[in-house]
Parts: sequence; structure tokens; C-alpha cells
Amino acid sequence: MQKDNSLLVNKQVINQTIMATQAVKKLVSPSLAQLAHQLITPELSQLASQISKISEQIKSISNFVGSFSNTLRAKYIVGMNDSYKTFMTNMRIIDGHWVVIDHELFKILKTKTTQDEISETIVNFYTKDKYEKLDLLFDTINTFNIIPERIHILKSCMHILKSSSKKHAYNVVIPTFMAQATGIIEDDCYNILPKNIISMNDSKRKNVINALEYFDCSVLFYKMFDSAITEGLFKNINKSEYEKYKQECGNNRHKILHGDADFLKYGTKENMIRTCLDLYMLCFVKMFLKYSVENIEVTNAK
Repeated sequence: MQKDNSLLVNKQVINQTIMATQAVKKLVSPSLAQLAHQLITPELSQLASQISKISEQIKSISNFVGSFSNTLRAKYIVGMNDSYKTFMTNMRIIDGHWVVIDHELFKILKTKTTQDEISETIVNFYTKDKYEKLDLLFDTINTFNIIPERIHILKSCMHILKSSSKKHAYNVVIPTFMAQATGIIEDDCYNILPKNIISMNDSKRKNVINALEYFDCSVLFYKMFDSAITEGLFKNINKSEYEKYKQECGNNRHKILHGDADFLKYGTKENMIRTCLDLYMLCFVKMFLKYSVENIEVTNAK
């Protein structure tokens, strides 16, 4: 009997413990939920959102590290600091003078077969979710202080894109981007060049192209620049190409900024994205030249 009583007592103790635990749980759970609700303030929610955006930006920047590093001489790569390594990128040229800089997008484009599919995919990629991917590009330019004297103009353009009707926004933003692209090449990049590699017989843009060819031992970056910029944005259109080029692209810097009557329908979503990507590439041209001039001895002076 003593053994049975002992078992009964033990069962009672166990049952009481379980009931007490459940009671405590009922009391504590709402309090914890209330406490969690109080802790998760709008400020913390906003901070979490910002952290998520920054994480996406860091992921995007980290994806840049790739084949562009081959454009610098190997012995100089070792000495590069992390800030510059961040800018080493896998830029690729797609038919139609598109500069593709995002690995995610490039994987998608591999499945496309026509120029129309390629263009539509690129435009949708950068315009979806209120230009989220485009924002990341300009955030990168701003974060790493590539063109600090010009960044306020780019911010104004993004504000217009988000706040105005698309057609009006494109008509204003495209020429502004083109003007800044010209400034990046003919002022920012040209002024970086050592005097002993500048030819007074060539234009500023030609001197920049020559410098890219000189410093780029793999010729990868130079070819991308030449294809996207020289044959795209800054293409000199001769009479035989005029009609064809006007109908197919219409995104010519010279014709648009000089108000050519045949190029007044430039204000399209495609031309806007194309010009943004050209501008972004030119920021990397500036960084590439800056690092090259500072770290690679010029022995082939003109």
C-alpha cells in the first residue's frame, strides 16, 4: 500500500506541475506577444526594410566581381584594395549595344533568341518594382563616391522618373543622362590621363579610348566601351546609315542633344534604360582609368 500511495502522490505532483505550467504559459504567452508587438516599432520595421535593401545592394555589388578583373595586369590585382576590387565587374555586351552588368539578368538573357526579346527583358528587369534595380545602380555610384559632383543630377532624374508621367519623364531624363555621359568622358576621364599619353591631334573622347586600349591588356573592357559607347551612344551616323539607324534605335547622343528634327521621338522606356546603363558603364571607365593611371607605369608615351 505504501508503494501504491507513493505512485499516486507522484502522479498528483506531475499533474499539478503540468497544470501549473499550462497556466503560466497562458499568462506569459499574451504578455510576450504584447511585448514583441511593443518592441517591433515602425522605426524598427523601417530599419529592417533598409537593411534588406542594403543586403540586396551588397549582393548586387558582390556579383560584379568577375572577368573584368582580367582587364588589369595580374601583378597589380594583388595590390588593389577592397574598394577597387568591388568595382571589378562582369559587364557584357549584348546585340543592340546593351551593357549587361547583372548576373541574374544575364542568365535570363541566355534563354532569349531575338533582339526584341532581349530588349524587352532588359527594360522590364530595370523598370519593375518602381525601378528597384535602377535604384541599386545609382546607390552604388553614390555609395562609392564615383562622380560626387554629378550625383545630385542623377538623383533629380530618378525623382522625375518616379513622380512624373513616363513619357514626359523620358523626354527630360534621357538628354540629361546623355549630357552627363559626355561630361564623364570628356571632363572626368580625360582629366585623369597623364599628359604624356594625350595626343593633341585627337578629340578628348578619342584620347580616352586610346588610354583604355593602352591600359587594358586583355582588350576586353576596351572592346566593350568601343561597342557600347563608340558604336552606340556616340555613333557617328553617315548618310547611308541615317534612315536605318533612325528607325531602329534613335538613341544617338549627338542627334538628340542637337535637336535633330528626325530624332524627336527618342523619349522611350528602352532608350532611357539604355542610356542609364551606358552612364553606369562610364562610371566604371572612370574608376578603371583612375586606378590604372595611379598604379601602372606609363612607358608608351606619345
